[in-house]
Amino acid sequence: MRSRLLWACGLAALLALAAMPSALGQKVTRNFPYCRCVKKGPYALAKNVDEIDGYYCFEVEKVPCGKDQCCSMDLRKIEWDANVACRTTTTVTAMVNGEVPKQQPTWTAPQDTPAGKAVLKLSGLGLNITTAPGTLVCLKLTGQCSTLEKFCAVPKGQKPGICAISMFNTKDTCCPISQTGWPFPPPPPPPSPRPSPPPRPPPSPPPPRKPSPPPSPPASCPVCISLNTTDVSLTREVCDNLADYVNSVWVTKSNATLLQPFKCAQATPSQVKICAVAEGKPDTVDFAAIAESTYDIQLMLEDLGLSCAFPNMMGTSMVYLVEYGTCRAVFTYVQDCKQPGPNPFPFCQCNRRPRATPFMLDSTIRVKPGSSSRSSKYCWTAHTVTPYDPTSPCGKTDTLYKAEFYVQNNTRGAVTGVTAAGTNWSPVWDSNGKVFRLTNLGWSVDFVNTNKPEICVELTGITLGQFCVTANCQYALFDESKSCCPMGTASLG
Repeated sequence: MRSRLLWACGLAALLALAAMPSALGQKVTRNFPYCRCVKKGPYALAKNVDEIDGYYCFEVEKVPCGKDQCCSMDLRKIEWDANVACRTTTTVTAMVNGEVPKQQPTWTAPQDTPAGKAVLKLSGLGLNITTAPGTLVCLKLTGQCSTLEKFCAVPKGQKPGICAISMFNTKDTCCPISQTGWPFPPPPPPPSPRPSPPPRPPPSPPPPRKPSPPPSPPASCPVCISLNTTDVSLTREVCDNLADYVNSVWVTKSNATLLQPFKCAQATPSQVKICAVAEGKPDTVDFAAIAESTYDIQLMLEDLGLSCAFPNMMGTSMVYLVEYGTCRAVFTYVQDCKQPGPNPFPFCQCNRRPRATPFMLDSTIRVKPGSSSRSSKYCWTAHTVTPYDPTSPCGKTDTLYKAEFYVQNNTRGAVTGVTAAGTNWSPVWDSNGKVFRLTNLGWSVDFVNTNKPEICVELTGITLGQFCVTANCQYALFDESKSCCPMGTASLG
């Protein structure tokens, strides 16, 4: 009886010790991933990581699994255990097998995430046990955490640059974990030279040499441009118009030599793609100077009727992609026209079509130092264009009366200075704070042509991304009648 009592007391003591962290209010450490799931499965990311043209590329591998419940799981998303400082300072862009995925990475912080950590997740992969192995997932890190050493939360016992990842099925019940981030080992050194053999007697004269074959022609490069969206239906006509525009405007402007001109290669409701063949790598460099310019991309989208300024494009998002085979890295540009409300910016009845008047703002916003260490100046440069209908009332406009910008309604206090053509200006806000405007500009066509005046806004404590409603800042330029208000977008260069 006494031994049973001692045994019971010992068990009670052990249970009490086990419960002490909770009773004392201490936080129980959670391991990544920060949720309940089965951490064994058929997938892992390869240990070694490739760095290709600014992207970190991870390959999905199939690993031994046996007959456990998760060994036939699908693959819906991948999560990276990251440093929390990267969540607000770093933009992450993904490519999957060289294509832009349906969903881009997003940041999250599950309930049990420890302090100092955040989770980056890439969802919508739609892979299965057959298609997942060999898939190449690439991330481009832009901002404060531009390397894996800064981006990844270091797993216990590892060095900076090593990343813990988890791969989930559709039901989030399976989440096999692995670690990746090691660079590929360098190639082995060349073998040591063998000792020289003893000298040989001079050989007999060789027979006459055959003439060398002509040099091989330089390797050609495929070039494909695609527009991708699920928000508006694309057509074969759009595809043909895109090919005509690129051949007549961009190829001529770039001086690139094409062995085959651009023509429509694919036309579906969600994607149009045009392809050509460049003579060599130098030609892709020349062509990229135009095809990767946000200014030229915006002009092209406006010419095709696909820019944010057209009413049918409101609420849409479109991915523009340029691929060069193995000759050059893939280029991606996202046009985001999504904004709330039934009446789109600038919230009035006027001709919003680009180039309705002779005025436009450059699509690249310049950044200059602010008046303090916490502020920056963001500047839009005005220039003139040929109106799409010079004989119309809007096309005959000679004066830029006001400029309006679509901004967040809680940013008024962050605007600490405004200049127009170098002169301090007092901006006007609408009643709900969504429109920021500069009125009575009075800029003539000759003045804009000669001076290329700037509109500069100094922001303190916030970034341009926090000031504008959309990723590409939207603006409208009004004439004196206020019936002409051509729209456009601009972003940081």
